[in-house]
Amino acid sequence: MLMQVSKPILAPRQALAVVSLTLLTLPGCQGKCPDTLNSGSWNPLVAYSATPILRELKDPESLCRLQVDFPDGTSIHREPKSREAILKFKTGPSSVLVSDLLYLIEASSRQSLRAHLSESGSLQEFLDQSLRAQSLGFRNTFAPNGDDWFGGNVAASNGYASGSFNYRVVEQLHSDQKAQKAMKEWRAHPEWHVLPNALSMIDPEVRPQFDARFGVVRGLECHAATAMHLFKALGLVRPDMDRPALEHAYTQLHSGQIRRGVLPSGYNRTLQGYYDSAISASMIADMANILSHSSWAVITGANHKPYRVQSVTTLAGVQKLTEEKQTIYAWLSPRGGFAGHSYLITSAKGKDLRVDESFAWQPAKRVIWVDGGYSSLIYLK
Repeated sequence: MLMQVSKPILAPRQALAVVSLTLLTLPGCQGKCPDTLNSGSWNPLVAYSATPILRELKDPESLCRLQVDFPDGTSIHREPKSREAILKFKTGPSSVLVSDLLYLIEASSRQSLRAHLSESGSLQEFLDQSLRAQSLGFRNTFAPNGDDWFGGNVAASNGYASGSFNYRVVEQLHSDQKAQKAMKEWRAHPEWHVLPNALSMIDPEVRPQFDARFGVVRGLECHAATAMHLFKALGLVRPDMDRPALEHAYTQLHSGQIRRGVLPSGYNRTLQGYYDSAISASMIADMANILSHSSWAVITGANHKPYRVQSVTTLAGVQKLTEEKQTIYAWLSPRGGFAGHSYLITSAKGKDLRVDESFAWQPAKRVIWVDGGYSSLIYLK
């Protein structure tokens, strides 16, 4: 049985988005359909804040076919029980993970999903509004001393296809105290290794990344963590994810997942910071072009161009780029204080730099520009 309900959000003098739910009563349902849709009492003027859209996206076993049609002919479509949704742009359809779409809607709309839909004449406008709204969650993050504590350029646009976003900063594995403690305890207790439930001895937060065969946690180190900051700034990967979540979603460090927008296992040693597979500027661009096929890149509009490495050599050049809302990947030289280390420069006021640091959990660190202190400064364009 199919039951179709299509209702527009009412607002004066403008074309409106229309949400359509087709509820499928499948064999075995025994007449007990999801309570998400009640055509007798559903008032979209109040229901859009949380249901039915959010509830349908949250339920991986949903029996509803969801369709959101915008006035310009673009749309959002999800089939029953599907882990993916189809975003139909003017240029054609692209699939995204339902989990990514749900994150965006929850992080941006809260109780104003109805307003976002009613004010959007197109899918692109809806994504643009939602991306700008979800960024506020990062921009309002402050350290105990009052300093801002979010990642990315302080004046980031956060709009669709802007290539300039704020985000949560990533802590590299080396300074992850829980991971380091787990590896130390595993080495100190060889008797654990033969237990059938050996992994139960490991901290639950660390367990999904722990390789009991070698007693190690595999994870992003300094250069790869800084690269992830750059990728977050460009809108290529989810802005809210911490290091383990990024590893599971966008790498093969912990599984053999094969999906578009996932870095293949050939990058694993580079991501872990091995000297024989050191990261390079061209490799960062290659990674960006792989990640540009990710679900999140479709949502942010970061999937529309190939990324190429550009170099900058002067403080004036860095200042100009940060004024243009760019971020710069910096490798330090011995004169810079920590040879071989890297961080992301997000703003430059005079010689005062704001950088996103992955070591020792210093998300928004202030440093002074040192002439000759960098072996390389690059950005992607």
